[in-house]
Amino acid sequence: MTSALLVVDVQNGIFASNNPPHLSEKVIENINQLVDYANASELLTVFIQHEIPGMLEPDSDAWQIFSGINVEHSDTKIRAKCIRCTRNREKNHPRPVFIRTRYS
Repeated sequence: MTSALLVVDVQNGIFASNNPPHLSEKVIENINQLVDYANASELLTVFIQHEIPGMLEPDSDAWQIFSGINVEHSDTKIRAKCIRCTRNREKNHPRPVFIRTRYS
């Protein structure tokens, strides 16, 4: 079994905003420790960046991985976009549909 570290939605528009998540400095510190461990252990690190219209526009500064995160050139980055929401007819719950594009 192959292991990997997934880092999801750690983007400037969230962590560098005027209203960052609770304990964001500690969260970033913990993520960096995990990223450093993954790199030292030669594990794959995957950064997933979601696109949100009006907030996390693709390729904007807000969409970029938070500048306080230790990102290696060899890390994988995946762009994720919700294109529409559908209904799960069996459970009647909304289910987002995502397009994922690897760009590095």
